[in-house]
Amino acid sequence: MTIKSAFEVSIGVLHIHGAPVSAPYPVAQLIVAGDVAIVRLEVHVGAIFNRNVLAYASDTQLIWSIPESPYGGTFDKMYVCIEPHDDAMILARDWNGIEYLVACATGHLVVSGFRRF
Repeated sequence: MTIKSAFEVSIGVLHIHGAPVSAPYPVAQLIVAGDVAIVRLEVHVGAIFNRNVLAYASDTQLIWSIPESPYGGTFDKMYVCIEPHDDAMILARDWNGIEYLVACATGHLVVSGFRRF
C-alpha cells in the first residue's frame, strides 16, 4: 500500500491536499518534514530574492521564510540547494557556498560549513 503525501510539486507549483499554493517563483525543490512542506524557489535570472526557502503548513499557511544569508560579499546570495539533514533540520546552501542548518519548525539558521560547488 502506498501512502500519498499531502504535499507535491507539479510544474513548479506546490500543491497541498491537491490545492495549488501561490509563490512568487516556481518551486525547484521540496522537502517534507512531518506536516511541513519546505520549498526552495527557483528565482529568475536577474532577480534578487534572497529569502527563497519557505515553509508551509498542511493547511497551506506560510510558516516561515528563511532569513537572508548574513554572510558573503555579494548582494545576490540566494539559496541554491536544500537537503534533508535529520528529522528536525535541513541543510541550505547559498550562492556563496555557505551552508546553514535550518530548523524545520522555525526557520532559524546556524552556520554549518562552507562548500564550493
